Amino acid sequence: MSSKEYNTNSTDVYIHLTNDAIQKNSEDFGKFENGNKLSFADFQRYIDLSFASKHICFYRDILP
Repeated sequence: MSSKEYNTNSTDVYIHLTNDAIQKNSEDFGKFENGNKLSFADFQRYIDLSFASKHICFYRDILP
């Protein structure tokens, strides 16, 4: 995950490069998720909140 909110107008590497070797140097590392990591269950909760009407299941529709 990224330590900064995505923005297409920015060239900030912490927005576009999500590699841990890069992200760990950001002052905002871990701001949104612990260690910039999101569990599958947490990602499913995000999907449920953001795309409830689409009935997307991480384990069925994305993971495979």
